Formats: sequence, C-alpha cells, structure tokens
Amino acid sequence: MQKAVIGSILTLAVSGCGGGGGSMSNQPAYGLNILQQSTDGVALVRNYDGSGSEKMVGFGSVTAIQTARSGSTSGWTSISEYQNGNYYEFIRSTVMSNGGDLTIEGSGINLNNSGTEYVSMFVGETDEGVALMVTGTPATQLPTGNYSYEGSAVLVDSTTAESSVEGGTFAMNVNFDNKTGSITGASENLIFTENQITINTSNGEFSGSSGTIGQRSGVKLPASLEGNFYGSNATGVGGVTTSDLSVNGGYVAIFRSE
Repeated sequence: MQKAVIGSILTLAVSGCGGGGGSMSNQPAYGLNILQQSTDGVALVRNYDGSGSEKMVGFGSVTAIQTARSGSTSGWTSISEYQNGNYYEFIRSTVMSNGGDLTIEGSGINLNNSGTEYVSMFVGETDEGVALMVTGTPATQLPTGNYSYEGSAVLVDSTTAESSVEGGTFAMNVNFDNKTGSITGASENLIFTENQITINTSNGEFSGSSGTIGQRSGVKLPASLEGNFYGSNATGVGGVTTSDLSVNGGYVAIFRSE
C-alpha cells in the first residue's frame, strides 16, 4: 500500500475506470485536466496517466501540482508514519526534479487485506503553493443498487486572510442503477452538501454542480463537486468540492471513505 500511495503522489496519477455492474474500459488520456481555475492560480483538477493503476482528483495551486508531477530526484524522507489495521497516516518530504521541495501529509484506508487497493487523501505543500488531493486504486467495476459511504473530510475556509482548516466527516448515498447520489460533509463550523450527484458509469467518476459549501450557521456558497469510486466493486470513494473559483477566496473540502 505505502509504495502505491507514494507512487501516486509522485506523479499525481489517475486513470479511467468503468460501468455499473460491469468492467470498466473508458481510459482517459494522459494529462492534467483543469476543470475550473481562479485568477490567482488555484484550480479544481483531474490528472490522468492512462495506465489504469491510479486515479486522482484535487484542488490547489496549478504551479504546485505541476511541480509535484515533475517527479522526485532524492527519494522520500519519512517524517512520521502510523498504521493501525487498514488505517494509515504519513508525513514525508522530498526534492523535486526542478529543485523545489515537496512535503505531503495525509491519511488513508486499505480497501483489502493485502493493501493492493486503497483510497488516500493528503495535503501537498511546495515552494509554489499547496494542493489538496484524493487518490486511490480505480474501481474495476461498479455494483448495482443502493450503497452508502462514510468517512473523513477536511474543510477549508479561505474567505479571510488567515485560512482555517477543520477536520470533519461525510456521508454519501448512491443509487448505481439510477446513476445518482447525494452527500453531506461537516466539521465544527463548516458544511458542504450536494443532492444531485451524477455518476459516469463508463469511467467510475462522479460530479455535481448544484451543491453548497460554507458556514454551518452563516453564508453558504454555490459549489462544484468531483470524485471517484475506488477499489474492487467500488468499495471506496473520494473527492473534492469547492466554491466558485471565478471569485478569489472561498471554501474547499476533500473527503475519502473509511
């Protein structure tokens, strides 16, 4: 598992997955797909390596993401490692091929006992900025019927000069037959919701454009959501949601199942 996680962070790689009740065959081409971008250089992104081994969605400085994609030249230095059963945490650092530093801090879940399937979320910090990422092993097929997912979330308020970061939880309900879903995530002060998730059964991705994110008791902004199903038969899930990036400042959250 740990080698797979670090490999995905090195390349910020993702790949295609597939259709409900069957194997997946729609493999996106290699490249960084910028879905939304703000005037101050942060973006909602998907990244594809075309190999089918990993799948990523994230948010952050485009320059930081491109730096991380350039690869490591020095190997990884472990700052902190922790594992309890299938749950793990890590903090590691490296020097990238452009000479810049990269530090990652994250957590994840092994989706099988061998650790060959996983979903992980992490924060990557480079000299150029910060990126929040969710990556994992693509779903090999999607099931049928209704499924529920629960797990961890990180919610960020950047509407003020001093951004605040809060840990939280989420719950997601999915109907694979109807290709629909809904999600709610919350921390002590922040919350996000999306009740009109659309599932793409040709590649195992999902998205929504009618949600909100903001204060539990206060302003909530329109939000977009992007995510992926992970592991055999979509046993895991993860994604990112953000307020409108045409306006600098706002809210963002990442989430992954447990």
